[in-house]
Amino acid sequence: MAHPLSAEHHAHLRLERWDAHRGPSLEDGADAVQGLRQMPKTLPAKYLYDGRGSLLFEQICRLPEYYPTRTEAAILHRAAPSLARWTGPCELVELGSGSSRKTRIVLDAYGQAGVPLHYVPADISVPMLETTAHALVAEYPNLKIRAIAGTYEQAFAALGAPSLPTRLLCFWAAPSATLPPPKPSPFLPKSGKVWPPEISFCWG
Repeated sequence: MAHPLSAEHHAHLRLERWDAHRGPSLEDGADAVQGLRQMPKTLPAKYLYDGRGSLLFEQICRLPEYYPTRTEAAILHRAAPSLARWTGPCELVELGSGSSRKTRIVLDAYGQAGVPLHYVPADISVPMLETTAHALVAEYPNLKIRAIAGTYEQAFAALGAPSLPTRLLCFWAAPSATLPPPKPSPFLPKSGKVWPPEISFCWG
């Protein structure tokens, strides 16, 4: 069984750091070389989201011209209360969590409904994830957070069993835009397998 490079424990926070640049298909940047040799050329987004890259993306999301973030937030404001009633006590796993700006809408909805929630943000950017996780602990002192720093695939492998009766996997629109449309998502179940009934998927 694989183990994270390091893990921190606080009262309501566990922070796991995985090596995003190691693995059977990622060793020594082989995925970057492969992408740059093909046409059209591609570069895995994980190479763009260091601390500076993550902050730059957050600034882009605040631009008036960048409408997806505002649209997603408006949808979440309408849908989050129903989501809390639908899932009941839930472990919310967010892929590409970034600053968790939109997710705070969901956290507030669960809190207002009195529905237990555990939050598992997963992001490639260690600085962004650490900053966000500690900020959330301060903002939501009773929220249990397990933050996973690594690739989406590493996050899936690390999850294990849900910590509450249901698990909601969230993948908002902004990170989904980094996936090449012709290829199937690596996060959907492999052929011949299905999600267990206690696991739901929310794709923005």
